Amino acid sequence: MSLRAERGFRLITERNDRKVDSPPQRSGAVRRTVCYLWAAPNTCFAVGIGLLLLARFRVVQGVIEMHGPGVAWVLRRLPVSAAAMTLGYAVFGCDRLALERTRTHEHVHVRQYGRWGPLFVPAYLGWSLWLYVRGRDGYRENPFEIEAYALDSLLPPVSVKESKARRPDGFPNTPGGGKADAAADDTGRDGAGSRNSAGDPVK
Repeated sequence: MSLRAERGFRLITERNDRKVDSPPQRSGAVRRTVCYLWAAPNTCFAVGIGLLLLARFRVVQGVIEMHGPGVAWVLRRLPVSAAAMTLGYAVFGCDRLALERTRTHEHVHVRQYGRWGPLFVPAYLGWSLWLYVRGRDGYRENPFEIEAYALDSLLPPVSVKESKARRPDGFPNTPGGGKADAAADDTGRDGAGSRNSAGDPVK
């Protein structure tokens, strides 16, 4: 086979490969577009808040990230102070490091917004309220948070009730409490609900 014929054959093969791959690619692009539009009301609201707080903006993996002093001030004064929080396809963080360390967890919430759209906030709060009414943990037992924690290596914050049951060294106040429990007692990590160096959980 001549060099020209070989090049022609390779070009036709590459074109055919692209034709085979194009339907899934188009399908994925359509799905992403639908998710963006479905979550757009929340995303636009988040961007508006970011502008009011004079946040610094950047886009990472298709998600808007915002941080700055104003954002940190608000996050630390929420009913449950947070290192990061997701709203639509936008994530607020106290600073860039908080955004980087919580990205895996927060992007799970982004995908949840892609599925639930404007219904995400009512559904999330509804689950939390139902759990609190039943005397359970409205944050760590929330299905949205359970899904997010299942996909990252970060730990949820220790509840007030559990913290009172711990010894001064931080381990559970049980006969078996000790260094073996350290892995389950790491509150220095970040994630939606884990704690950063300032002790703040993220959502």
